[in-house]
Amino acid sequence: WLALQNETSCLPELLRLGKEQGMTIALIPSPVDGELEAADLSAVSYFILSRYDGSALTGKQAPDEICGELLRRCPEAHVVLNMGAAGSLYCTARQTLHQHAYPSQVVDPTGAGDIFAGYFIARMAAGEKPERALRSAAKAAALSTAHMGACEYVPTPQEVENAYRL
Repeated sequence: WLALQNETSCLPELLRLGKEQGMTIALIPSPVDGELEAADLSAVSYFILSRYDGSALTGKQAPDEICGELLRRCPEAHVVLNMGAAGSLYCTARQTLHQHAYPSQVVDPTGAGDIFAGYFIARMAAGEKPERALRSAAKAAALSTAHMGACEYVPTPQEVENAYRL
């Protein structure tokens, strides 16, 4: 697996090299800019993005339209659209899943999207099904918002597993 953000230096070269090596490439395209829009994104296996970045990248507003446009451009990709309190969508050409957001006493939402992406990628890389990866990512992001700072608190896998049990 190769996880990249648009803030990564040499993004086009890394996409090319990852593709040549047969890697599964996950891209968080934030921040969307002209350089990203000009890049060949056909090597991307997973787009993990916010609704805001999805709209900037595709020119679409509605979540299903954002996913549809990315899948039109990259038909084999998986799109994970994080919509904050509205949950998240996982879309492929054959499947759409919705994951609700978990409640949280929000202290600071900074970094929640990165924690969501990290947990999703880690779970998928471990061979889990998208439903379980989405659930873990949503729990981890919710837990993180109850703490101050983007790096000061990242929930452990055990905390995520035990969270929000009925």
